[in-house]
Amino acid sequence: EPVLLGSTGFINPGYDYKLLFSVLEKMEIDWKFVWIGGLRNNENEKILENLKQMIISREWQNRFIITGWVSDEKQNELLQKLDIYLSLFNYRSSSATVSRAIGALKPIIATEIPIIKELNECTEKSPVLAVKNDPESVIGAIRKIMEDSRFREDLLWKVRRYSENRYFSNMADKLLLIYGRFCR
Repeated sequence: EPVLLGSTGFINPGYDYKLLFSVLEKMEIDWKFVWIGGLRNNENEKILENLKQMIISREWQNRFIITGWVSDEKQNELLQKLDIYLSLFNYRSSSATVSRAIGALKPIIATEIPIIKELNECTEKSPVLAVKNDPESVIGAIRKIMEDSRFREDLLWKVRRYSENRYFSNMADKLLLIYGRFCR
């Protein structure tokens, strides 16, 4: 059974596709990759076409899937199937894609862009495994998650705790407590 890796969101210039393809080329274990999402607008159509050509040139048509736009329900269904979520951005990302992976309780490997560094500095129990922007770091993290069950369980526990503490109703309860203290 291949390791199922994936990402979500719009095809965009901020994502480090060069790093992703380098990681996939150097992986020593069997893998499949799914990009859950598609284009937001026509401006990034060239990026999508380049990705498709790279997939074809490597003969990865059965290993690398780009879903295109899917409903939230379908996106959640696909996220549940992933073994590891990859957030490999060059310089920026919206937190929405990482939040969605956290909500799906997936192990997340992310490059050290500012939002990931900030997330890791905010809590010692970060739900995201931050890595350098190089293939060896990403592959090492994938290998560690897949081969070290204790490490994987610890990472998943952190994701679960982080998610539970920031669940909408918990956040609302915390805000109500804060407001209650000021309104007395």
